[in-house]
Amino acid sequence: MRAGCAGVILMLCACGRLGFDHGAEPDARAVIETSIDATAAEDGEGYRATAVTFEPTGNDHLWAGSLLNTTSSGRGTFSAWFRFNAGDNQQQLIAVTQIVGFGGVMRQANNRFRFIMPNCLGVPVVDMASQGSYTTASGWVHVLASWDSGMGRADLYINDVADRANPIIVAGPICYDTIRWGIAGWVSGQLDAHVADFYSALGTYFDLSVEANRRRFRDAAGKPVDLGPACAGPTGAPSTVCFAGDAATWSMNEGVAQGFNLEGDGLAAALTSPSD
Repeated sequence: MRAGCAGVILMLCACGRLGFDHGAEPDARAVIETSIDATAAEDGEGYRATAVTFEPTGNDHLWAGSLLNTTSSGRGTFSAWFRFNAGDNQQQLIAVTQIVGFGGVMRQANNRFRFIMPNCLGVPVVDMASQGSYTTASGWVHVLASWDSGMGRADLYINDVADRANPIIVAGPICYDTIRWGIAGWVSGQLDAHVADFYSALGTYFDLSVEANRRRFRDAAGKPVDLGPACAGPTGAPSTVCFAGDAATWSMNEGVAQGFNLEGDGLAAALTSPSD
């Protein structure tokens, strides 16, 4: 596998086939039915995810001027693996964008993961956080989230366990195509962690209470599943954002959104992997 608007900020997502047609939004029931069909990702046996190291001291981060090939939608899915190396009790940005304010996907200073996704007026459509805290002592952590504002659904699973405080969910579209996107930082590096298999699918909703849907990203043994070329495995179509594969090319987005610019001193291969 290989690797504006007015308001607050939101998260990186990717367009897969489920619930995304570049036009009118499909029926939400069809999204769920499709999400539990027989297209589950193949078993991850034999697959070893390549992790890269983001270091704020090296100013490591990615950015793009906007997220092209996206459309407004109230749905999305995010999956990634993290192993924090430092920075406990400090905010660490994971995937962020600026509309007017600043928000997105982050690990907050309380060491909890948080997702803030507003509409283009800055009103949060989805705002949810984990109940648990995750630090350098947590080892590899898998973060899997999916949401559908129209259905009032927002699911967050950490290491295959439902872990979500009471969320705010407002029906309506999320402002995905914004002025600037940042991964691992906004204008400078902030994330201090190993990262593997960074995936996001705009317009795609998975009912994560269905185990088969979680197995598209994490196998029963707790290891990463090969998401396939362009991270098309979970849905059968390329995701919007797909960072994976060899460390030398990891920063080259294989999803349908445009490429990101790599800043800093480069991303070195991590010595460990969530597949170990």
